[in-house]
Amino acid sequence: MTGCALPRTTKSGRKDKATRFHSGELHPRWQGSHAPAKVGDRFGFWEIQNPQFVRNTKGRSILCRCTACGTDKLVDWRNLQLGKTKGCLCQSRRRDTYPELWQKRLGRCMTAARSRCRNPANPAWSDYGGRGITFDFNSTREAVNWIVQNLGSPSSNGMQIDRIDNNQGYRPGNLRWANSSQQKFNTRRAVVSEWTYRPEEWPYAKTTTGRMLRAGLNRQEILATANLAVQEKRKGWRTIAARLASTTS
Repeated sequence: MTGCALPRTTKSGRKDKATRFHSGELHPRWQGSHAPAKVGDRFGFWEIQNPQFVRNTKGRSILCRCTACGTDKLVDWRNLQLGKTKGCLCQSRRRDTYPELWQKRLGRCMTAARSRCRNPANPAWSDYGGRGITFDFNSTREAVNWIVQNLGSPSSNGMQIDRIDNNQGYRPGNLRWANSSQQKFNTRRAVVSEWTYRPEEWPYAKTTTGRMLRAGLNRQEILATANLAVQEKRKGWRTIAARLASTTS
């Protein structure tokens, strides 16, 4: 029996197509496909130069130009849509935001002030935004510009921005340069320290009365709190009742 020749096998070409289309550049689905945008559309600092997709292993990219420095680059289309990229590295490397060192320090100070007034998660929120202190500038830059134009530079290195009225916010007309002693004097604690304690006028001891005043309570509210403590027979209510009986109106 003579051996018969096996039929010659042919390459299916399936693997070849998979290899050829691995990058997607030659796949018919991507040939001539365009992003739903046109030349000149802006996404932050990116300006579209060619809306035709360039397919790669990471996704679809289009050719853009950074309007800040003129760099042309393929940018991921999805990142453009989601706003995850707004320009090339030239924007993140800008360090000349403020021309002088004291202005940079002032910018950090105003950024911290804005956070204290607007961010409830800030540790100092209760002493600022929580009690009605507002940051009335639209941005940190606007606050710094107002200070530079209206107050100028500090006369010494130890001076910092302070609010003239401690119960008002960071706004035009309520800011000044102040040294450390002026700042310490312009606090709620300092205002209480000026007050002279007279036992016959208060239902509580000096320490407790001072704490309530710093919390923003007035005399009538403190008296009402003391009367409620006596009615509910809270701790020390007998002493409070005796003080209330001898308290002058």
